[in-house]
Amino acid sequence: MKYSFIVLLDDIELLNTKLNYLNSIDNKEIIIVGPKEYEDNFDNYIVDDLTNIGKSINKGLKKVNGNYINISYASSYLEISNLDNIIDVNSKNIYRFNEKYSKEKTYDSIEINQNTDKKYEKLNDFSLIIDLYFFPSQLIDKFNEELNDFSCADFIIKLMSNNNICCLKDNIYINRLDTTIVNNNFCYEKDWYTKFFKEYLLKLLKSTDSDKIKVICFYLIVIRYLSNRGDNTKVDFNNDEYDEFINITKECLKYIPDEIILNFNNSNITNNFNDVFLLMKNKDFYKNCSDEKLLDYSITKPITIVTVNEESNSLLFDCQYWGIDYINGGIKIEVKLDNKK
Repeated sequence: MKYSFIVLLDDIELLNTKLNYLNSIDNKEIIIVGPKEYEDNFDNYIVDDLTNIGKSINKGLKKVNGNYINISYASSYLEISNLDNIIDVNSKNIYRFNEKYSKEKTYDSIEINQNTDKKYEKLNDFSLIIDLYFFPSQLIDKFNEELNDFSCADFIIKLMSNNNICCLKDNIYINRLDTTIVNNNFCYEKDWYTKFFKEYLLKLLKSTDSDKIKVICFYLIVIRYLSNRGDNTKVDFNNDEYDEFINITKECLKYIPDEIILNFNNSNITNNFNDVFLLMKNKDFYKNCSDEKLLDYSITKPITIVTVNEESNSLLFDCQYWGIDYINGGIKIEVKLDNKK
């Protein structure tokens, strides 16, 4: 078994730490892709400015000879004892390590922890961070250079629907120290919104029947709205651009089942905004949906108790409710004290 490591040189000091570990692995090759200024420092070095990550990785793949390939930044390192004891030599699976720590994350790299209805697969064993994976070399063709940094996530998404990805033991980690080279400013670029939906997300949704891929697609929709909520507006759309983005969102939502939208909940995003997306998809959803069906969807919305005051031998609760009055006929609140209503 031979392992190929393609290392994207985003930090020269952290690279030395990583190489100290990689050099201890038997039957490996290390291919470093990075700026020209370090060309004479390393063997098996490919000059690239890392401005297009998909293109940088494809350059590295041309020199790969290993059975399994790991692609990572210099600022991440493995904590693992013996790869041969972990990766099944007779398997064609994609192996994924757990992420121990991340100093920073881009919006598109946050891991999915999906708790959906039983008919939908949980996605806590999946991540869009490329560093975490060992790919069988026969599964790798090339990365989509037109997607630049998102080419990594795109590659993982496509493999998810066709191959098994094995999440390894909890004590096996990739430790992400830094994300210096990763662009954290996507949310300020207009292409991250409408163009991404038109040229990538909608095409993906139309071409897949995989629920887990649709969950990820919905996640990628939601984070673009949450990154601009409240006073935290990141992108300056004019009226026409705003309308265009809303319309392409609605088009994408047509291909995402209601159950996924209603049950979407992970460590980064709560259920608070799900009903808004349902109404974008179908403005009459709640009007035509029975209470029984809503209960089947297991909708939960928080009610925050702001104050409790005693008034005329009664308790007066001042509450805030951030959801839509979606239960036909209104909301009924019951309070239990010592098992008594």
